[in-house]
Amino acid sequence: MGKEKENRKQISLRLSAAAVVCLLMGAVLFSGDVKHQEYPIVFLGDSLIGNVWDATGVTDVMQERLGVPVLNGAFGGTTASWVNDSLWASKIDAQLSLYELAKAISNSDFAGQRADIAYGIRYSDINTQVLNYFPDTLYRLSDTDFTKTDILLIEHGTNDYNKGRELDNPADKYDRTTFGGGLRSSIELLQHTYPKLRIILVTPAYCELGPDGVRKCYDTDYGGGYLPDYVEFELGIAQEYGLELIDVYHDSGITESTADRYLEDRLHYNVEGRRLVGNMIADYLLNHEGK
Repeated sequence: MGKEKENRKQISLRLSAAAVVCLLMGAVLFSGDVKHQEYPIVFLGDSLIGNVWDATGVTDVMQERLGVPVLNGAFGGTTASWVNDSLWASKIDAQLSLYELAKAISNSDFAGQRADIAYGIRYSDINTQVLNYFPDTLYRLSDTDFTKTDILLIEHGTNDYNKGRELDNPADKYDRTTFGGGLRSSIELLQHTYPKLRIILVTPAYCELGPDGVRKCYDTDYGGGYLPDYVEFELGIAQEYGLELIDVYHDSGITESTADRYLEDRLHYNVEGRRLVGNMIADYLLNHEGK
């Protein structure tokens, strides 16, 4: 039985290694300068957008309403801020943070993201950060011609809040370990690389979370402030850069009293919540031509 168990272990390791090789081979095959996909609208963000890819997803609701392709380029669990480089276990979180993705998009080089997702797949037994849709999301992002993208929507804040990331660093406004530094650095890089790109910020929604029971986002501080503080700060960033902002937190109708109607776990949108937010964003785009 011991030998049989060892054989099964070796087979499992070989299969895991094969999965990583396939992902890395895909990186070689699709990492050239030629981009094959055109998406007029691209959405970056966290699990509020990224976790659902079927017809009920926020981006699919938008796409049906607007009649143009919308790319869901969001990764669950990610942040606008950049995790401390010394935290090895969070390396994948760092590579999929907003600035690292903005840098990859600007340089057409997603090698760091591919390597870390491959690492996460290889060691999936101890790493739960890589979700099953990550490789496909990354492939689509890496194969997108951003010179043909008109609108980039950026939705972040919930994970920055619940991971206790600082709002800002008064001594360094580009400190990417803060929410503000991550946003500023990403916005400026993308504006420099794609000056015609219309960047629109999207605030997080009301939520409740916590391992020891329900904690309301307006009265629980995980180290960086309350979620409304992140929303208000994002409003300030939009004003600072003259960007448009869609305020889901204040204007969507998702509140403490309606959370059970629109949120499946009082955090992520359910089908009705995704329809509500998707149509809200589509309505905004239909009624505002941009600056």
